[in-house]
Amino acid sequence: TQNRGNIYSSLSNSTASIHIGTLKDRKDKYKQNLLKIIENPYDNTMDNDVNGWFINIAYSSNKYQTVEENREIELITVLRILNKIDSRIDPNPENFKIVDGFAQIMVDGEYLKLNELSSGFASILKIVQSIVSGYGIFTNSDNIENVTGYVLIDEIESHLHLEWQTKILPTLNEIFPNTYFIVTTHSPLILYQLYNGAAFKLEKNKGYIKTVPIDSPSRYALIDLLDEIFDIDLNKIKLERKDPTRIQRKSEMLNLLRGGVA
Repeated sequence: TQNRGNIYSSLSNSTASIHIGTLKDRKDKYKQNLLKIIENPYDNTMDNDVNGWFINIAYSSNKYQTVEENREIELITVLRILNKIDSRIDPNPENFKIVDGFAQIMVDGEYLKLNELSSGFASILKIVQSIVSGYGIFTNSDNIENVTGYVLIDEIESHLHLEWQTKILPTLNEIFPNTYFIVTTHSPLILYQLYNGAAFKLEKNKGYIKTVPIDSPSRYALIDLLDEIFDIDLNKIKLERKDPTRIQRKSEMLNLLRGGVA
């Protein structure tokens, strides 16, 4: 998931219907986009901003469409999940609106644009939206949270505050109980949530990358995770950063206390 901090670009407030397509259409488009990403992995233009996605889904949903093409269920699902995460968010799609090209959701009785959400929650929103819309490509199910699938998330801690880092994996597992999450992380707070058999360290070995099981990360102290798994020795860093002048002064003070000559 790239650019999770990006919520939206403005879209014109047009009510023209946007053709999303049948299940086959969506699969074909996904394959084409995937090939483009493989050919140019650094092209971020493939990322759909969240605001644009909400608007596309809303404008493409009407009662005259076939069930396959009406993907309002994806929007409803995202709102329902956000409410599970934070009860202040109204899950009722009737209280979702678009004003001047910007999607707005009701939070604690007040309408907020998506960019008015905290950066941490905006990242959660992007993750949820990406999963729901991704599943929507391959299924017409109206129970998207319980679809069985695999989700890959690179550096899941990106844009997440410390509090969210400590609970993101349990939250996702609770919301999507039949999804297998494969994530990468550089955060000990993420790793700390995993149990035996669920975590692996990638190591280079003679030109190859191999996986090394991490035994029960949840049993480690965070400082030990940093040291043993991420090769970061905080005590060593602290010693190396000590002010030489302060060390000299402390040494002189000790000499004085011991009756020596400063």
